[in-house]
Amino acid sequence: MIKFEVLLDEIGHFGLAQIGIFLMLSYYRAFAAFHSLATVFIAYEPKFRCNVSGDLQEHLNLTKLEMIEEISPFDPLANQYSGCYYYPYTVENCSDVSSCINKTAPPIECNSGYHYDRSVFTETVISEFDLVCDDYYLNAIATSIYQVGNFIGSIVFGNFADRYGRKLTCVISFALALACSFGVVYSHTMSLYILFRGLTAVFAYGTAIGTYVYITEVVGVKQRAYVSVGYHIFYPMGYIFQSLIAYYWRDWHDLMLICTLVSVPLLFFCVIVPESPRWLFSTGRDEKGKKAVKLMARINGKKLDEDSWKKATTHEKLTPEKITDDRDDGKYTTLDLFKRPNMRRMTLNVMLQWFVMNLVFYGISLNTEALAGNLFVNNALNGAMEIIAYIFSISLINKVGRRISLFGGSLLASFGLLCSSLFLEVAADNETLQTLSVVFAMIGKFGSSVCNATIYTVTVELFPTVIR
Repeated sequence: MIKFEVLLDEIGHFGLAQIGIFLMLSYYRAFAAFHSLATVFIAYEPKFRCNVSGDLQEHLNLTKLEMIEEISPFDPLANQYSGCYYYPYTVENCSDVSSCINKTAPPIECNSGYHYDRSVFTETVISEFDLVCDDYYLNAIATSIYQVGNFIGSIVFGNFADRYGRKLTCVISFALALACSFGVVYSHTMSLYILFRGLTAVFAYGTAIGTYVYITEVVGVKQRAYVSVGYHIFYPMGYIFQSLIAYYWRDWHDLMLICTLVSVPLLFFCVIVPESPRWLFSTGRDEKGKKAVKLMARINGKKLDEDSWKKATTHEKLTPEKITDDRDDGKYTTLDLFKRPNMRRMTLNVMLQWFVMNLVFYGISLNTEALAGNLFVNNALNGAMEIIAYIFSISLINKVGRRISLFGGSLLASFGLLCSSLFLEVAADNETLQTLSVVFAMIGKFGSSVCNATIYTVTVELFPTVIR
């Protein structure tokens, strides 16, 4: 058995080779942001009303806003005009609103489609597929299917990466994710949109597993937290960039096409990197592992002699890590996480942490539209706050530890979200309170981002290579 950790002492724990691998594979996080948070823009719900005769608006000489207020019944519960119903109307033998629109009659359900406000986006998934009123739930289903895809991908490609390697997982999963991403772009029916979004999530999560585990395996223990957090910084950078793309391309097809094309270089990056040496050595593929290490050493400007290999090969220290981390009979699966009491308790604890972290993190990120202010600016602010949180986390994780970082981040997120909800509830038209609600939402985002950075680091450190 060759100990890769010993070889790192010779070739460098974070040399030019590791930096190159880190930068290339971290590019995936931009692709992840383009898709996981795409619904902030592509599923934006514009103001809408029932389609009515254009003659009525012209006849009464009304603006679009006045038309909505006159033809649509007011919903006191939602505190807005309903876009799902309209009052009966006529343009014959009438001269004003009261004679043309019968507001005393029961409202009629929209039967001629919907008219959308296209001042923000020319076309969204909502407006193209009419995901409003009785079909509103389909948008929620599409988002849920995407998260189900993440779940399936984590199970399928988690085992795949442990058995067949990190590089092969990255290449296969991202090639398929890229193909499905193009499928999303050219989806013109709701069923195809849901299908390709779900498949994109399945394959993209395979790339997430392959890239993240890879970059944390090729660096030293002390550098692991830094590359782990650095990997995540590409995520907010991705959706800040997506805010810019969305600002200039207001049709959801164009937006997703640009995001997909920008992501293509990652496939090339996945192909040119060598396989993870740590995984190769842990699975008995020593010759391939040596070849990968020699390549990294050459890029780092280091040389390995026979003494280096002997030192790594004979470095036999019997520890719990050796027993669990370096043994491989090719039969490890996700079920091994639940077979032993200590491992089972640890796994369930980590699963709970992941559940809560994702619930809060994506709950904030996907509801940018609900915040007061400009959609594009708020989304970019979300990203900026996340970057600051990740930079802060780099020092926090190493100084106070993983557990305190998780606890502190969760507490801060809870406080921020609670205050934001309270201010938003009482804000009404008060701009100061609306601004405060956004500020505290950003504080909640900061806390959830700290948790996000920490839980990734904790997970990769707790579990052995063969079931990581």
